[in-house]
Amino acid sequence: MTRRWVDVAVPAGLVTVTAATRLPHLSTPRAFVFDEIYYAPDAASMLRYGVERGGVVHPPGGKWLIAAGIRAFGFTPFGWRFAALVAGCITVVLTYVAARQIVRGVLLPGLAGLAVALDGVSFTTGRVAMLDVFLALFTTAAITFTLAALRHRDNRRAVNRCRLGAALALGLGLTVKWSAAYLLIGVLLAFVLLDARDPAGPRQGRRVLATVLSLTVLPAAVYALAYVPWVVNAGKTYQHLHDCQVYGDCSLSLANRIRQLVEDQNRVLEFQRTSKQDRNSNAALAWTWWNQDHPTTMFRKPCLDAYAQAPDDLADRACDGAGTGKVMQIVTVANPVVWFAALAAGLVLAGYAIARRDLTIVFLLVAGVYQWLFWAVNSRHSYSFYIAPLIPAFALWLVYVFAQRGFRWVAPVFATLTVAAFVFYYPIWAGRPLTPDQARAREYWLAY
Repeated sequence: MTRRWVDVAVPAGLVTVTAATRLPHLSTPRAFVFDEIYYAPDAASMLRYGVERGGVVHPPGGKWLIAAGIRAFGFTPFGWRFAALVAGCITVVLTYVAARQIVRGVLLPGLAGLAVALDGVSFTTGRVAMLDVFLALFTTAAITFTLAALRHRDNRRAVNRCRLGAALALGLGLTVKWSAAYLLIGVLLAFVLLDARDPAGPRQGRRVLATVLSLTVLPAAVYALAYVPWVVNAGKTYQHLHDCQVYGDCSLSLANRIRQLVEDQNRVLEFQRTSKQDRNSNAALAWTWWNQDHPTTMFRKPCLDAYAQAPDDLADRACDGAGTGKVMQIVTVANPVVWFAALAAGLVLAGYAIARRDLTIVFLLVAGVYQWLFWAVNSRHSYSFYIAPLIPAFALWLVYVFAQRGFRWVAPVFATLTVAAFVFYYPIWAGRPLTPDQARAREYWLAY
């Protein structure tokens, strides 16, 4: 009974902490924050027409989730941000569940969930109507299923179920952003290596083939299903309106709908290939993420008396309760304790991977590195909130190392410093007004 109570109490406590820190001031500012200006209207358009009306550059999965919040609470800041809040809470719990697959007890897994809950990137992306929190949700789910399979590697039925869960999670991730494919490669390799443990022969070959098919065909099928509303409502899509106006091709036959969907996917691909953001002051080369010296400022507003004179229905309330001269800003920068401790843990984990040659350790490294490496090897400038899917993986690095003899004493120190850092940096993550000096004191990345 005690164990059963703890199994419920710890994840419930993590959800409570996450919601209690992120829910206050969720409606502030009453304005679009960064790319909310695209995703919130797109989500509202999907509720009304079944498709986005503009020339979108990402799949519809994440926007359907944003639309669920709008359906429940209306087209308000709270409504379009609510789904992100829920996704962030679930991601924290999934991190806890994933950690329980690699370390014993509930304290260290609870610490993994807490690290995600109190990280700045997870916090900020979990309070805005953007896609990265949903990508983090589904990639963390895939990591959890894969770690569970590695833990129960001798139970073929459990492995098959986990493989199915990972495939579904990655398919849902692809419906949010194509970058979920980076993790899919790592998950596929992990399950293939599990199959390779079986004796060589026809049975092993069939299992490898089943693994490859389930982790390619099933995610592709989930991705295709996400576009069923697009095909049904093709006459209202950007691609159809463009073809009809420019080329006079207004046919709505099934063949034409599918052809236009393929054109739409090619257009998205071309955008992803050519969008560099190299002149955007909020973006930086991905390999520079390691020191967090170029975070993205999602929202910034000086608090002036003149702004307070705006009519109530036009006021964004960003500076409510603040005196003139203060500044309100939302910055997606990591909790420095979590981030830099995780990088150190990654180096230790790499040493364990070489020494022990354990597939679980190797996969833990891959789960984080793969989601960074593919951004870092190209010349594309990226936003700091793209690292949202990395934070749960980094939390798993930390608790695995903390569970090893010689590092157990670090865990309570880490927990204390993480909470202290969260309290200190909370104003620039939650958008609470500060004096310019108070804001600069929290901009640790300027030291670089």
